[in-house]
Amino acid sequence: DTLLRVRQRWPHLLFGACSNGNVDLDRVPRAEGLFDFTMSAIEAGVSKPEAAIYEKAMAAAGLTPAVTAEETVFIGDDFVNDVYGPGQLGIRTVWLNADGRPRDNVCTFTGKVRAEVDVSEVKEDVMISDIRQLPDALEGMMS
Repeated sequence: DTLLRVRQRWPHLLFGACSNGNVDLDRVPRAEGLFDFTMSAIEAGVSKPEAAIYEKAMAAAGLTPAVTAEETVFIGDDFVNDVYGPGQLGIRTVWLNADGRPRDNVCTFTGKVRAEVDVSEVKEDVMISDIRQLPDALEGMMS
C-alpha cells in the first residue's frame, strides 16, 4: 500500500529494486507493477554493498548519465547494504530501521561482520521505523 501511495503522489519517479538475492521480482505477484526496473546481484555480477551494483541498477533504468547519484534515493533496511553502499556514491538514503539497530558493519540478514566497511564514513539522510513513514520522509527530502 505504501509504495502505491508513493507512486500516486510522485507519478514521474522511477522505482527500482536492487537485491542480493536471485528473486525475479517481475514474477512475484505482490510486486507486480511496483517497480520500473530491477537489478539482482546475479545480473550485476557483484553484490551490495559494492558500488557497481547501484551503478548498474541506475544504468539499467536508463538513469545515467541524465540523473546523478544525488538525484537518486535508495531505501532499505540493512545499514551496510542499503545505506553504506549507495552512500559511498553520494546516493541519498532512507534507512528503514524497524528494530532500532545501531549503525554497525554487521549484515542484517547474514549476521556477517563486514570488516572492510567503516560505518563512520556514511550516515543515512533519513531514518524511519515503519514503511508507512516513507511518504513523509520523501516529502521532506524533496522539499
